[in-house]
Amino acid sequence: STQSTGSVPNFIMVFPIAAAIAMAWLTVAAAQTDCTVTLESREYNVSRMLRPGSLPYNVTGKSSSYKFNVCLNKVVCGAGSAMSPAACEVDFITEMDYGYGDSTRMSITTLASADIEFINTDYKLSTPEFPPGDYGVTIRFVPLSSSSETSVVVLVPCDPSATDTPLISDDGSYWSRDLATGGSSLVFVVPSVGGCPVGEDFGSGSDGGAGMSAGWIFVIVFICGTVVYCIGGIVFKHQKYGYSGLESIPHVEFWREVPSLIKDGMHFTHTTFSGVFYPDSVQEYAGTGVSSESSSSYTESKYPVPLPVSKADYSQVKTDPNNAFAVDSYNDL
Repeated sequence: STQSTGSVPNFIMVFPIAAAIAMAWLTVAAAQTDCTVTLESREYNVSRMLRPGSLPYNVTGKSSSYKFNVCLNKVVCGAGSAMSPAACEVDFITEMDYGYGDSTRMSITTLASADIEFINTDYKLSTPEFPPGDYGVTIRFVPLSSSSETSVVVLVPCDPSATDTPLISDDGSYWSRDLATGGSSLVFVVPSVGGCPVGEDFGSGSDGGAGMSAGWIFVIVFICGTVVYCIGGIVFKHQKYGYSGLESIPHVEFWREVPSLIKDGMHFTHTTFSGVFYPDSVQEYAGTGVSSESSSSYTESKYPVPLPVSKADYSQVKTDPNNAFAVDSYNDL
């Protein structure tokens, strides 16, 4: 096929798209690198908490809603987005957006005991209490501009089972005094695995998320045992007795009887519980499978059951005296 001289070749149009994808990937990679830190000989990878700028973390206060992000990733905040804010406040009354914290100037430190005490005091209704020596990190963003005194602080206590959902303040306020700068700060709390040391058992400060639960251990042991039983049994019967096909299955006779055993068990269970809860309507005549209620209605309507009689009710039968055997046999009844 031919292409006109004035048109742009298709492969040239691909370059801008590829360049945009490459830049986005490099930006995320750089953010992840900057969010991996070593503190007190332990490595923390906060990039696990990274969210797109258009889908940040959200919390709702008494008079405003807030959205924020971590790992050098700004949030969209109206006209203030050009300044790369780390958090954004939307006032319910004025519907104005206010940006806080410089997302390009971030520091990460270990979570202090005072931070844990603050979480347990101000967020006690929305989270279980964290131990005083719990692992975690504090992410701090300096004020957005020289004219602002508001910093943004994100406290990340170690919680391997958390879904990275921000905690709700008990009093609906996220403002606090920043002891480091003397100004004010927006403080958010996000329990996350990002606050846990990489590759370590989290000790008493967590639920041991690095290990497997007892349920998973049972499942793994059960599956491995089943595989060993089947493969080992088949190989053993084939090598020792020369069985092949279905006959080589270990305990094949037992497994063939399993369906009927299950059926018998279900029938026994049904009969037992029916007898407990409905004794009058489902009591069966022995060996007949017919309930007493249905049997009585059947006999009354068609063939009445004769009353029981005793031997005394029969009279002596007179017959031919020559047939003594018949007379004696009948009278013996």
